[in-house]
Amino acid sequence: MTKITRATNGMRADDIRQRASQQLVVGETVDLRGLVIDAPLDLSGIAIANVDFSGTHFCAEVSFAGAQCRGLTWFRNCRFDSSVTFADAVLENDCRFDGAVIEGRLNFAMCELRGAAAFDQSLLMSLVAFDDSVVYGNLSFANARITGGLSLVRASCLGGLWLDGAEISSFDGNGLDLHGRLSLKDTTGSLGDGVNTYGYVYR
Repeated sequence: MTKITRATNGMRADDIRQRASQQLVVGETVDLRGLVIDAPLDLSGIAIANVDFSGTHFCAEVSFAGAQCRGLTWFRNCRFDSSVTFADAVLENDCRFDGAVIEGRLNFAMCELRGAAAFDQSLLMSLVAFDDSVVYGNLSFANARITGGLSLVRASCLGGLWLDGAEISSFDGNGLDLHGRLSLKDTTGSLGDGVNTYGYVYR
């Protein structure tokens, strides 16, 4: 994927919002990697192009609430010192949080994720909530550490759920409809009751 103008540290949150909300061009992405963002970042309620925040340090709250993410949304190896919300957002393509460290709550409640969502090898230190969300692609927490609990209450996972090697302090999947493969190889923690599975389960 071709990278467009490289962002630099010292950008204001308004500048980042303007860059992220530019028109989507297939094959191009907004390069926001490796930044340190000191102020709260509010991208709620807007249409967002392909964005790559990989390696960025977010020192305050981040909101994509109600946003329409039209392209790829990457946060690989990012650090979040506070909460992150995608509540009510629509993600039309893949989102990636591989290797991310998130200290605050991660909220994907009532979200529609039309691609895959990867949180492999991440450290999630507060509650991770996908309540009432729909995930069309694979949802993966392989080798992740989720110390604040994982909630998928009344969610629908249509592309499977991958928990290989994950450490999960608690899990609430009451009313979860899980289609596709469920992988629990070397998973620490129990899914508990109330999960409706319609595919293969690997242990």
